[in-house]
Amino acid sequence: MKNLIPKEFCLACDVCCRFLEERSLLRPIFLKEERRDEFKDLLDSEGHVILKKYNSLYICPFFLPEKNICSIYEQRPIDCRLYPFIITYNENKGKTMLCLDTTCPYAKDKMAPQGDYEKLCIRDKKIFDEEFKDSESFYYSFVNFYIWKGMTDIWWRKTNGKIDILLGQGGNLIEFDKIKKYKEYIYLREELSELKGGRFKHKRSSFNFFVKNYNYAYLPYEAKMKGECLKLFSKWAQDRKQKYKDLYYHRLIDDSLSAQKIAMEEFEELGLIGRVVKIEGVISAYTFGYQLNKETFCILFEITDLKFKGLSQFIFREFCKELTKYKYINLMDDSGLENLRRVKKSYRPIN
Repeated sequence: MKNLIPKEFCLACDVCCRFLEERSLLRPIFLKEERRDEFKDLLDSEGHVILKKYNSLYICPFFLPEKNICSIYEQRPIDCRLYPFIITYNENKGKTMLCLDTTCPYAKDKMAPQGDYEKLCIRDKKIFDEEFKDSESFYYSFVNFYIWKGMTDIWWRKTNGKIDILLGQGGNLIEFDKIKKYKEYIYLREELSELKGGRFKHKRSSFNFFVKNYNYAYLPYEAKMKGECLKLFSKWAQDRKQKYKDLYYHRLIDDSLSAQKIAMEEFEELGLIGRVVKIEGVISAYTFGYQLNKETFCILFEITDLKFKGLSQFIFREFCKELTKYKYINLMDDSGLENLRRVKKSYRPIN
């Protein structure tokens, strides 16, 4: 197969062959006819390479990080030869698709739209905030676009007084207005902060259990907490993946890592409010959110150590208690996932 990417791009790249998790869904797989005897100790039973630890990442066992080259380049599997194209499936697993991995620097460089579009950057926040200041949907908030820029290129322009937005997805540029959007969950903030009545009996009981049984501190997020928060995210992600086997959900978790990093690193510029809970001095939960409009606050993330009963209910309620200037809480959507839908409905949305 013809090599699609010029050699100089590959040798300067710090993306390929490196993975955030030991069992990443993107790790290469060898087809049966590609599996040689000398490779057998480096592949699992399905033909996936067994990644090895390297600094804070995991790398392909055939990758030589010191030289940034593949040690079996001529025998590499078709999974690698296709890159930056990857074979995957849609969210319903009904179709097998050939997609473009836009984390590849070369692929991203080739995806700029024609015309007077600009790539989204932090200085565009004031323009977006003004344009969508009365929007009730988190989908059109600047924060929602910006934190996902690590996963997809976002381009915009203003024509006839309206902002047009394009997303780079699967090798294509897609109009944001035309992509599928899920139902958003809206709540009365006062109900979430008080948890009164039989409807919230279980939530209230879990909250009270946490308060009575743990030595905790509820604190504002600070930039120096990023490393500890990301460590917690990694643990949370592994716990979620073990409980829920849906590969689409796993992919969403993987994708959210870069968004969480951006939120933690640029929370002040983005106008985010962050809170953490420390238990015995260790960060065991964190949450971030932002003003969506004058009446509504959007909660962006909530990550907790699942071994502490009532911790999720505690940090959520405490955060809502603080937000007294807002009437509503927007918990965004459920991405079409039943487990997220169930949790969000349990807090009794008004819509």
